[in-house]
Amino acid sequence: MAIKSRNISADGKREMTINEFKRWMKKFDADKDGKISRKELAEAVHISGGWFAKLKAKRKITNVDSNGNGYVDENGKRETTMDEFMRWMKKFDADKDGRISRQELAEAVRVSGGWFARLKARRGVRSVDRNGNGCIDDSEIKSLVEFAEKHLGVRIFHL
Repeated sequence: MAIKSRNISADGKREMTINEFKRWMKKFDADKDGKISRKELAEAVHISGGWFAKLKAKRKITNVDSNGNGYVDENGKRETTMDEFMRWMKKFDADKDGRISRQELAEAVRVSGGWFARLKARRGVRSVDRNGNGCIDDSEIKSLVEFAEKHLGVRIFHL
């Protein structure tokens, strides 16, 4: 069952509605659990002619998986609450010191699909580091929201 896209953009990419895209992705849900795993997403990237399918799948799963279950599903949204965002940012705290360093923020930018990760991380830390220690502490992480919405492609709700 091939899904015919409505348009081909100027750069040669298919344009689909969200519903068309969801139906297309269901073809790759091998275990029919309603979720797309990294392996299933890699297959979709490979079938569509993409290079480095496993790497792209890994990055995109991490990018859209705000609930941390390792899958793309209806709950793996790009909109998140402040608590979910703070838990997601703590995943990048590699040394588990409770602070996000410039290098750790750069990794968050990179995993989110952002370009110029080191530059954006340097600007991000500089803009929210109120105490001047070169890291983002728990007290400063709430100030990171504006940076995240601009550079990490998330929308954070304050509930």
